[in-house]
Amino acid sequence: PNLTGTPGRVAHAGPPIGHHTDEILEEVLNLSSADIEALGDKLTEAGKSALFRVAQEALTNISKHAEAERVWVTLKVRGRSVQLTVEDDGLGLKTQQQGGLGIANMRERLASQGGRLLLRTLTEAGTGTSVTGIIPLSRVVVSR
Repeated sequence: PNLTGTPGRVAHAGPPIGHHTDEILEEVLNLSSADIEALGDKLTEAGKSALFRVAQEALTNISKHAEAERVWVTLKVRGRSVQLTVEDDGLGLKTQQQGGLGIANMRERLASQGGRLLLRTLTEAGTGTSVTGIIPLSRVVVSR
């Protein structure tokens, strides 16, 4: 597989990722994990774990259902929260997939950290999917 990345963003382009699922998952999750760990004390360990598991579940869903050729993983600090987004150019969300166990688990993990999960289809034609997990940053107490 062809993986390219810039800080906070990892992409795969090539044959549908189902053909290289294990390799891509390992590479993307290693890079995502490094980016998540780089947040240091800005995010709790439980928050880091929740984001990592969201990335893992989203990539697993893409490999099983999307028939995607490209995948993008982005991690950003936005204001007082951290946002992990996994996007693909695959088949898009299907109504029945929006209520699956994996998605329910992602929602629960994020909610336990005060966060939320956003799902959307990327095109008007109904193709491509965006999965975004948002968690508030840790409140750091400054002692005087």
